[in-house]
Amino acid sequence: MANEYELSFSDYLSILKRRWIQMLVVFILVLLAAITTAILLPPVYQSTGTILIESQQIPDDLVKATVTSYADERIEVIKQRVMTRDNLYRIIQKYVLYPDKIETVTTSTIIDDMRKSISVILLNADVQNNSGVSATIAFKVGFEYERPELAHKVANELVTLFLDENVKARTERATETTEFLSEEVENLKKELENVENKVATFKEQNSNSLPEHLVMHMNTLQRAEA
Repeated sequence: MANEYELSFSDYLSILKRRWIQMLVVFILVLLAAITTAILLPPVYQSTGTILIESQQIPDDLVKATVTSYADERIEVIKQRVMTRDNLYRIIQKYVLYPDKIETVTTSTIIDDMRKSISVILLNADVQNNSGVSATIAFKVGFEYERPELAHKVANELVTLFLDENVKARTERATETTEFLSEEVENLKKELENVENKVATFKEQNSNSLPEHLVMHMNTLQRAEA
């Protein structure tokens, strides 16, 4: 069986010399197509806002089971609440977005296009949390649109929605924390009452054998011996 021939560098040069005109034509056509596409496509502007994440003031070990969660998980929950169909459609109507598509495509398609134009990017720090995962310290909310002033307004609207939903979420967690701490206080109060009742019962059943009566018993014994 004959060995397969491998092309050498000189073979490539030979092919290039024979086919350089065709390659040059293809390169020019691709370049012209790219330039034409770039010229004909409308410019797209992006406006972003950065939201800083503040850690909770309540110690993790105190309410770990009830209110502690990862920042990226909370951001994802807030994102799902913000990017609902009703919120996006209200923004589309408020700023008259995608006017050329309103008469030609469905509302669902326009809302999907808007979702694709919205970006939420997490910003991580070099520090790590207790589980060894990089801590998320902030996130960016951005919106892309053909008109820069509308991109800026919609981005501000989205940032406001994220902040409002975050306030609602923090209020809900604060309420849950208050309820949790109240339940813990009640449980500790009941435990303290049970302990006090057990101590009182023990003292009543062993009134003559309590340590605080030891001195009195010793004095009585000494007087009896005397």
